[in-house]
Amino acid sequence: MVELDEGVRINTTLVGLAEDEIKVGMRLKPVFDTVNAAGDTLLRFTGLDKDVAPRRFDEPEAVEQVEEQAPLRQIRVDDAEALQALVSEQFTAWSNEFIVDQAVIDEFARLSGDDYWIHTDPERARKQGPFGGTIAHGALVQVLMSRLKVPFEHEIVGFTNMVNYGSDRLRFPSPVPAGSRIHARGRVKAVEIGKRGTQLTLELNIHVVGSERPAVINDLVVLYM
Repeated sequence: MVELDEGVRINTTLVGLAEDEIKVGMRLKPVFDTVNAAGDTLLRFTGLDKDVAPRRFDEPEAVEQVEEQAPLRQIRVDDAEALQALVSEQFTAWSNEFIVDQAVIDEFARLSGDDYWIHTDPERARKQGPFGGTIAHGALVQVLMSRLKVPFEHEIVGFTNMVNYGSDRLRFPSPVPAGSRIHARGRVKAVEIGKRGTQLTLELNIHVVGSERPAVINDLVVLYM
């Protein structure tokens, strides 16, 4: 949330700022990104001392990559003690980044049938919406988790099949404006070993880059059999 000098408060995204640099009451300056060929812009903010160049919709979609590396530890699916030791309040480092541009949002709207104007009509969203422009569907941001490689420092081995068993909790606490970069981090929240297999609950949080508040909180349950 940013409060303008005129007293108006808007939901927006901070860029170019580390979490420990964000302070209540700090002065900011705008960054205007061009999100499509029509010249529509996305308003974001950064610190007065930061040099953040505006982005254009036609820039190459090169994003930060995480190098492929062997997991630090391999843990057997039946090693109860080692699995329980994975449970932690500490999150991993950040994943790679992915750009959620208007084209991605429009394609998801076409496939899902959810073409509500707050997602697909930049002009109307800018004039009438609460976020100053279009935002991504929460469900879209959730499924983009598969494009983000969270650097867990372990690998589960010794199983035959692995399935996504659903989510114990799924929340969308903050919006993802069109043109945003997202990244994720995670932790092992719980482990349960039963007759049907070994179940790990992973808390996966997706953030807009530069935003302290998550856009998605997903307690994903993975079942190893």
